[in-house]
Amino acid sequence: SFSEYGVGLSELEKEITIYPNPVANYFSVKNVKNAELRVFNILGLEGLKMQSATTDYIVDCSDWTPGIYFLQIKNDTRFLQTKKIIIE
Repeated sequence: SFSEYGVGLSELEKEITIYPNPVANYFSVKNVKNAELRVFNILGLEGLKMQSATTDYIVDCSDWTPGIYFLQIKNDTRFLQTKKIIIE
């Protein structure tokens, strides 16, 4: 027998957005309350680790070397996302 399971909005993660991207000096991450944020460079080296207590978080990247970085986001329910960031 076939059954279909619906997923309610409460079970889905809110859309995590990063802007602006590409980035010059600062970027904002939205919908990351109570999340662990980690930034890795293209070689996989961790450059930054922080805990977000608010829904919106601003990251100062003005002294970062231009290139591609990855923002890993893990919330309190262990949901994990990785977003690409381009620093100009």
